[in-house]
Order: sequence, then structure tokens, then C-alpha cells
Amino acid sequence: PPPPLPPPQAPPSPLPPSPSPPPPLPPPSCPPLSPPSPSPPQAPPYPPPPPSPQKPPSFPLTYVLTFEVLVEGTVESVINRLLAYTEVLSTLLGLPTEQIVTAVIAASAILR
Repeated sequence: PPPPLPPPQAPPSPLPPSPSPPPPLPPPSCPPLSPPSPSPPQAPPYPPPPPSPQKPPSFPLTYVLTFEVLVEGTVESVINRLLAYTEVLSTLLGLPTEQIVTAVIAASAILR
């Protein structure tokens, strides 16, 4: 049993040289990380979808306006309230204020 112990101790001496080779490996690993960074440019495909979202807002707003008109009684009062909260709506929906104003006006035209 005692003799086997010394051989295991001998391998540890070769290990110190092995730790030095690993440092060179990290640099090669860094370049692989750079290729993933080019992948983010794939994000531009998302900008095209935004045009499509412009249409949907008008439909939900139409339903909301219809319900609000039933409650309020007049289209003008509902539109005035929505226009007053345009900035809040743009923040909640993540849409530009111009788009929300356009959608509100379009929806009001449908209701009138």
C-alpha cells in the first residue's frame, strides 16, 4: 500500500506546467465572444415589425372608446380625456404620442 502513494505524488509535479498552458486558452476564448456581439446587429429586423403595431392600437382604442362613450355619453368628452392622457398612454403602450393621437382621432371618426 505505501509504495502506491509515492507515484500519485509524482503526477502533481507535472501539473504545475499544465496550469501555465490554460492562460493562453482564455485569449482564444475571447475572440469567440466577439462573434456573438455581431449577432446583436440582427436586432434591426425588429424595427420593421413596429409599422405593423401601428394598426392594432386603433382597434383596441376603438373598443375602449366605444365602451367609454356608452359610459360618458358623448364622444367629445371621451376623446378630450384620452388626449389629456396621451403621454401616459404613450408610456404604457410604448408608442409615440403622435401615433396615439392619430389612433384616437381615427377611432373617434369611426364612432362619429
